[in-house]
Amino acid sequence: TLEGDEIRKWLIFDERGRLQKNEDELRQCVAEYVAQLAATHDTVNTEREFCTTSGRTVQVYSSVYGWKIDQAAEAAQLSQEIQSGTQTTREPIYAQTANAYGVNDLGNTYIEVDLSEQHMYYYQDGADIFESDFVSGNMSYADRQTHAGIFTLYYKKSPDVLKGGQKGTANYYEQPVQYWMPFDGGIGFHDANWRDDFGGDIYLTSGSHGCINLPPENAAVLYDLIQYDVPIVCFY
Repeated sequence: TLEGDEIRKWLIFDERGRLQKNEDELRQCVAEYVAQLAATHDTVNTEREFCTTSGRTVQVYSSVYGWKIDQAAEAAQLSQEIQSGTQTTREPIYAQTANAYGVNDLGNTYIEVDLSEQHMYYYQDGADIFESDFVSGNMSYADRQTHAGIFTLYYKKSPDVLKGGQKGTANYYEQPVQYWMPFDGGIGFHDANWRDDFGGDIYLTSGSHGCINLPPENAAVLYDLIQYDVPIVCFY
């Protein structure tokens, strides 16, 4: 709530109480106010306390998911409203939004990827609509470990060919998959028909290059279910 008493501090009056033009000073005051608003309410680049299905409470950071006020657009809109004397109730202008208000902005629709348990859940309106064991990035290699964080789906493609490493070297690979769902750079969910087992401690020494390997039948189900704005919460 921005009260008139606060706005009055941003204005300059002469000895007769007449308002003086001070557009630069007003612009600066508005920008500082909006910056403080963003510092208080933005959730991008913050940690959230997340209660896992297994009963643990973990801290999960995200640089890509969350609320973020568009400070330039909001400052311009607020300046215009102040100068025109507009009284209004509205939301700030956001550069991006999240599923719920507050510090815990995940809401009750999200995908939970427990990298320690090697098991994932898809919750929709609080209901568990999908589960699967998986194999994540090989923990024996620092550059293959699946990142913790909160992400959202980039796109989905079926079929596709995953490529990695440097072409012409021993570490180069091309791997056809039927279901490809990337969410963190080159990391995503996909089927892995070359694996016989999923879950457990396979990932510790025989994990993927970073992706979440799923049984083919489960990857097919997830491919049909997954939505673009659903947060994907990955944690150890």
